Amino acid sequence: MNTPSLHTLVHIGAGSGSQLSHYAELNPARIILIEPLPGLAKALRQATANMPNTEVWELAISAAANGQPAKLTEYNLTNASSLHNATGLLELYPGIKVVQQHQVQTITPAALIERLQLPTEQQHQLVVEANGEETAILQSLAEQQLLTLFSSIELTLPTTALYNGTYNPQALQKLLAALFFELTAENIDDPDTSIYCWQLNPLKLQIAELSQHNNNLKQQLMNSQATSAEQRKAAKAQQTEHRAEKEKLNANLAEQHTANASLTKQLAQVQAQYKNQTQQLQQSRQQLAAVQEQCAQQQQTFETLQAEHKIEQEQLKAQLAEQSKSLEQITKQLALAQTQHKEEAEQHQQSQQQLTKMQEQAAHTQQTLASTKGELSNTTARLLSTEEELSKYKSYFANRKQQHEAAEQRITELNQTLAETTAQLTSLREQLQSQQNSHSKLTALEQKMEQLFATQAEQLVRNTNALGQHVTKIHASSSRQWQATLAVQHSLQHGELPLQFGEASISPELGQHLVSQVQRNNYDLIIEFGSGTSTLLLAKTLLNKTLTNKRLSQAANQRVLTHHQQSEPSQLSEYVSPADADLPKRVISFEHNKRYYQQAKQQLAQENVDQLVDLQHAPLVDYQIADALQQSNSVLFYDCNDTLKQLAQLFNGRDAHILVLVDGPSADQEQPLARYPALPCVLNHLSAHRLDVVLDDFHREGEQVIAEQWRAQLAKRDLTVSEQTLEFEKDALLLNIN
Repeated sequence: MNTPSLHTLVHIGAGSGSQLSHYAELNPARIILIEPLPGLAKALRQATANMPNTEVWELAISAAANGQPAKLTEYNLTNASSLHNATGLLELYPGIKVVQQHQVQTITPAALIERLQLPTEQQHQLVVEANGEETAILQSLAEQQLLTLFSSIELTLPTTALYNGTYNPQALQKLLAALFFELTAENIDDPDTSIYCWQLNPLKLQIAELSQHNNNLKQQLMNSQATSAEQRKAAKAQQTEHRAEKEKLNANLAEQHTANASLTKQLAQVQAQYKNQTQQLQQSRQQLAAVQEQCAQQQQTFETLQAEHKIEQEQLKAQLAEQSKSLEQITKQLALAQTQHKEEAEQHQQSQQQLTKMQEQAAHTQQTLASTKGELSNTTARLLSTEEELSKYKSYFANRKQQHEAAEQRITELNQTLAETTAQLTSLREQLQSQQNSHSKLTALEQKMEQLFATQAEQLVRNTNALGQHVTKIHASSSRQWQATLAVQHSLQHGELPLQFGEASISPELGQHLVSQVQRNNYDLIIEFGSGTSTLLLAKTLLNKTLTNKRLSQAANQRVLTHHQQSEPSQLSEYVSPADADLPKRVISFEHNKRYYQQAKQQLAQENVDQLVDLQHAPLVDYQIADALQQSNSVLFYDCNDTLKQLAQLFNGRDAHILVLVDGPSADQEQPLARYPALPCVLNHLSAHRLDVVLDDFHREGEQVIAEQWRAQLAKRDLTVSEQTLEFEKDALLLNIN
């Protein structure tokens, strides 16, 4: 599978640009080098002048400064400069000094991402070397969900807290793991600093995003189902209300039909009465001639009755006018109730109350009409003899007919309202059917998503298993199996703990070469820069060689070995200590790290060889090397001049043969020439003696540059020298001087 090309590489704390050649090999589309120190930023701009894809930003990244200027402390060890006050740094480097304090511009991690404008579909790498600010930068990017824009992260962290900033490697590891970053490489060659490489797993990130999307869809589905249920419930309630209203309207319609039938029957009765009255009127006319004489007598009575009739007629007209107004109000109220019913379904109950009131008013009207009928009957009885009263009666029934027509018009309007309500119910049924169809579609989509998640999960399991098998095969290398086999055999044969060779120690091949060197040569002294496995190896080799050369008797040899196993250092000293009382111990080892110094001291004591080794705690101090290095004027090296001066006085006048092993201090990207002062320090005091100098880790570019500088130093001193490259796992250089 082809590795995706790198688009943008961002290096926070680029320093002197020691990784520019490596970045050029990666060939990204864009390189952003961020360095707050003015001197280093200027050097970076000069070094990248011919690199068009590279930008140098002279500023600091700080999560706490909020884009405001901040104080940056510069030390004589340039890679130790920081925005934070030093704490453990002073214990690790007692000789470190403050050179200058700068006021530098800062931006927040979020502002950095906004300024970078990283394309989301490309691969980007983040390199962080910000003393005391590393954890805060990554935490800030993670909190704002910006860290996953980078496909890989390279982080440099000290093994202990050196500044007063946030320092929590375990929490940082959990944070990156939670964001689906996997630790792919770890460099612990330097005992003080570790380099971690994290790679983003896109499959896990995609699965998490799909899972979140699925949860959102499920929540939307649940909300839609709840809404559909509420709508169905509301539709059912509306349907129930409409049905109840329809039943009431039908009941009212039936009552109106009954009332109309009753009125029609009454009209027929009145017409029959009218016919009878007409016949009676004819008879009355026939009798009129006979009673004309009586009319004069009754004229006065008639006038009185006529006056009373007019009064009653006016009262009846007033009552009819009031009833007409009442009917008009009822009609208006019905129209208003219909409009309110169309606008708001919640006012049905008020409409029903109004209908009830109108029914009561209609009943009252009917009662009034019944009373009026009684009065009219009385009036008709009094006015049977006059056609004028009959005409008025016909007018009354004409008005009743108009009321009947108005009632029929109201029934038509109610039927229209019923039809509109039925149409609304049909629309609600269609909406409900549409929601049910949408629910079916969502269910099908959820099933497809679950199938897709199952397929991707199965594929992820297969890829994970394949990757695990590949990593297992890589770590099961033949060299470790060989080392473990020899360690077990040595432990079974001699009952001693085997030596532990690791990435930070010398290689087993170099250890074998040193044993041969010590066996073949009678070294007066061994000087070692950097303690560890090599210290114990050299001491044991000297012990075995000394015991062999004594050529004691079998019994004496048995006593010596017995005493050696029983930890009797006082009697052992006569076999392994120098012959002359003024000479030093056979091995002098310099170690700057207090923890490693204690570990080495404890191991030497456990193996009963501590009388052979003068283990010295020598903190790192400033050494000027302006002639050897163009980028800086100093490096940190062991504080060993006083000891070497004492050795020169002790070996004065003698031709000593000395073995020098240079395996420290640890070199890093900021100080690739950290081991350079070893040979100049030795030559300043012991150049008159025969020197066998072994430089470990010769495969690195920095050690090869150191060798070139050493050759120049030896040439200036006009010393005889021969050299040999030892082709081991990490290579080594052997110089035979004088």
